[in-house]
Amino acid sequence: MNFADLETAVRGVNTGLCDGFYAMNTGMLNGFSGLQQSLQSGFAGVDNAICTLGYQNQMGVNSITQAINAADVNAMQNTNALATQIAQCCCDNKAQLCDLKYDLATDNCALQTSIANATRDMIDNQNANTRSILDFLVNDKISTLENENQTLRLSASQQAQNNYLVSTLRPAPVPAFAVPAPYQFTSCGGCGCGNGFNGINY
Repeated sequence: MNFADLETAVRGVNTGLCDGFYAMNTGMLNGFSGLQQSLQSGFAGVDNAICTLGYQNQMGVNSITQAINAADVNAMQNTNALATQIAQCCCDNKAQLCDLKYDLATDNCALQTSIANATRDMIDNQNANTRSILDFLVNDKISTLENENQTLRLSASQQAQNNYLVSTLRPAPVPAFAVPAPYQFTSCGGCGCGNGFNGINY
């Protein structure tokens, strides 16, 4: 913008100078024609110089514009590269997050399987211990009942045998019918205690 203002100012100066020198040239034509030609030649050089200066200024402005455009292109390229890096970073983060989720899910599954196996082993162990205790108690009860049954059977058998022996082998025989003794005596040897039963010795 400064160079544009400068160019405008230079053109304004150029226009002003041209107008002024044209008026002066007109005045010189009235009496100074030789001086007019010299002035025309001189100001033609000045005009060329001013035009050359304006051209050079325009070239400088163009160079600056090209530099600004190059800087814009470079900045745009840097922005595109940064955007590409950010996008790649996002993709990498998503991939790592997916890997992390997979690892967590795998570890969680393994942990649950381990807990389930350990719980099953504990339950199986408890069941085996309970079964062992119940088997021991049942076997002990069966053994106790068998011993009691055997003892009762032996006792009943012994009782039946004793009853049989007692009934068969009494201390004194039992007569089928009463017979008076041929001799009068008492069971206690005639002491007069009255243990005799009418003189009959059983």
